[in-house]
Amino acid sequence: MRWQRRRLECPAPRLCILVLLALWASACAQSCAESNFELSKESRLPRWFTLPDGLSRSDVSARLDIYANGSFKVRMIGPAGETLAEVNIPIEDRVRIDQWEIRGYKTGNPPEDQNPSYSLTTTNGIQEVIELPGRAMFRVVADPAVLNRLEPFFAAKKRQSENQ
Repeated sequence: MRWQRRRLECPAPRLCILVLLALWASACAQSCAESNFELSKESRLPRWFTLPDGLSRSDVSARLDIYANGSFKVRMIGPAGETLAEVNIPIEDRVRIDQWEIRGYKTGNPPEDQNPSYSLTTTNGIQEVIELPGRAMFRVVADPAVLNRLEPFFAAKKRQSENQ
């Protein structure tokens, strides 16, 4: 008995292709990182993470992935490149402000040197302010003066989103 190859036929090839593309796009929107950032060497680790015994801050790094839906995933990476811990931050647990809002610009086109954005994130009841300075890195804001300056803007954004 000989095996015969059968061709898989689709009754409407264009429709099949459109359905497959729609499924792929949907999966990417939920699972493909749009932007990736490395934690600056000078920055402290977010307080969500606890260093494992025997490791120091210089032994680990962190990676921030921002997804198309606006959510964050932050991973603590060990010396061998392995993921030691991971935190997912949905868009609902994040408040973002851009530097142009702080500086009083009326449009989203500030001068190039004034483009960092800040996100107030909450995970397991722990709040951290993440700064994205416009390069492929991020920092955890620890300076009390900067935090005090940002607080009224975060409060106003929270009120604005609650009223919508």
